[in-house]
Amino acid sequence: MRFLKSVSLTAATIASSVTAGAESRPADIVDVKSVDDSILVNMMYNTDENFVGAKIEGYRANICFLTRQAAQALKNAQSRLKKRAEEKNTKMVLLARDCYRPRKAVQHFVRWANDPSATEKKETYYPELPKDRLIKDGYIASVSGHSRASTVDITIAELQDDGNYKEVDMGTIVDYFGEKSHTDSRAITKDQAASRKLLKSVLAPEFKNYSKEWWHYSLAQEPYPNTGFDFDVVP
Repeated sequence: MRFLKSVSLTAATIASSVTAGAESRPADIVDVKSVDDSILVNMMYNTDENFVGAKIEGYRANICFLTRQAAQALKNAQSRLKKRAEEKNTKMVLLARDCYRPRKAVQHFVRWANDPSATEKKETYYPELPKDRLIKDGYIASVSGHSRASTVDITIAELQDDGNYKEVDMGTIVDYFGEKSHTDSRAITKDQAASRKLLKSVLAPEFKNYSKEWWHYSLAQEPYPNTGFDFDVVP
């Protein structure tokens, strides 16, 4: 869930919808399922199971929106992962936990971070840090690269015989705030480190990883490098 320091909003690249004050989704930002239906999607901010402990503003559907270029790159990564899984006689697929993130959602995070009374998820997501350090230490900021629609929070899942899936053990959950989440952390097991290496290897040709978050990947060549969007996640 990496947040970046500067993103400008360009009116020329953001169209207004018929509804006053509402922003429409550009045609080249697509549902990843329309590009590769085999990618699993479980948008954590569309539920209350996240570090805030509530559904986040702007998330109104379980849809992973990405620029078409990022969605195609994710499809390529999925193909590489499936090939690697077949070699090991397993069934592994990518599982997207967050994709495009509206700017209003980022503002929701900031309001939460500035509320010292809202700590119900501390033991799960930031047990090692006092809440007042989350902004100071750069875990939460006012602008997110996710709003440019070419960044994903992603992991690997293993498909089960009953049709369900189980997330691969990466050493921490997605959005764990602490040093253990650093991609090359030495505070995890060899198997967990190997799983992080596998994730990075299938994504690396087109995506770059944020070293403090093993799950956070951004398209190396973003089509909207200076534009943040604010349309809701809706069908």
